[in-house]
Amino acid sequence: MGVLLFGAGCQFTSREARPQPLELDFVQVLPAGWQAVGTWQEVNIDADDSVEYLLLFTFDQGQIGAAIFDPQIAGDMVGMVDLSGATAEAPAVSLQSVPLQPLGSFRPYRLLPSNWSYVYGGSVGQGVVALPKDRERVLAVQIGSGGRQEETANRAAQPMAELLIRGGDTHLTFVWWRDALYGYGVTQLAAEGGFRGVDWEAWSRDPTPITEIAGLYPLTDYRARSLLCRETLYRRIPAEETASGEAAGLPVIAFRGQDRGIKFCREPVPSHPYYPEGAALAYLSLMAAASRTAEQEAALADLLTPDADAGQIAADAGSALLPNERVEDIATHPTVPALPANLQSGVFAPTTAVCVELAQQAEPQFRRWVLLTLRYQPPDLERGLPERWTVSGAAQAPPPPASPQTSYCESILTQP
Repeated sequence: MGVLLFGAGCQFTSREARPQPLELDFVQVLPAGWQAVGTWQEVNIDADDSVEYLLLFTFDQGQIGAAIFDPQIAGDMVGMVDLSGATAEAPAVSLQSVPLQPLGSFRPYRLLPSNWSYVYGGSVGQGVVALPKDRERVLAVQIGSGGRQEETANRAAQPMAELLIRGGDTHLTFVWWRDALYGYGVTQLAAEGGFRGVDWEAWSRDPTPITEIAGLYPLTDYRARSLLCRETLYRRIPAEETASGEAAGLPVIAFRGQDRGIKFCREPVPSHPYYPEGAALAYLSLMAAASRTAEQEAALADLLTPDADAGQIAADAGSALLPNERVEDIATHPTVPALPANLQSGVFAPTTAVCVELAQQAEPQFRRWVLLTLRYQPPDLERGLPERWTVSGAAQAPPPPASPQTSYCESILTQP
């Protein structure tokens, strides 16, 4: 038999009656080397009438963690884990009373960091509330009232209240109360390129549960020069679809991700992308739009080579299919061979190719490949534009003979 302290790696018990945990010394409640960030923050999401206190802290190399301290007036409880009859993924935990404990205590529920599966109700994310660089950019917002409510027959319903901790622009940690055994549940979304789909300024004035948000994951090869990201759309899973395992019947916050393909990391679509892959993606993005403003129409015209047949290019690129497709891959030659004298003469107009792999959004296994031809445009001094690439042609590429192990677009570009 092994003993695991219920909900936390450390326990603090006051030696004398204290009216509020604001008087607690951080040194007493944090391990050596861990330091508090700010001070206590009042929260109440555990369906009782008493206020709890959130504490942010640094650990290891400056990562940000979080714990909730719950004032309790009761005998202490621990979780008893039977190591001989349980798996690491599903430990057998039973709640046991420990006698002769003080009547008043502050129970620490450590949210993150945590190694233990029972802490998480959804995705483990990156296991930190925020990165060291965002130490001063952590914001905790309570959504809904956490006061005591009547029990309902459907224990799998959405939690009465939740806490959203924003760690800079890249981490969203959702916290809610499950029950006395499992304590608080944690699920996290982490996106290195940030999130889109929520107006945070407007949301902060009237916080509501986030049911849908998109996370951005920057490409890190040569295409990073065009600020390209892979986008994942996260939708909250309905409560009735989340109950499973030993925690079935408890409230759950969990999200299901849907790949949305490669997009620009920032909005709106740039009007005059500098690199070929940026120009190709901008063209496809504008062509896929259900409707375009006059400004977008002008940007689309600028992305086409002068005197090019716009209708023919659109047909050859299969533009009618674009609204129901995502960009699965995009590739080009990182550089184009050219002599300085030819470029400076103004009579040399080199071309390059951009290969785009497109997948159907509803059935991603159905894909097609389009090869766009782009022509170099020298700087336009009259309009104040830099050198750029414009689309001058499009063609459908044949599908691979078998499932490619690497980027099929890369192999198309390297073919003689």
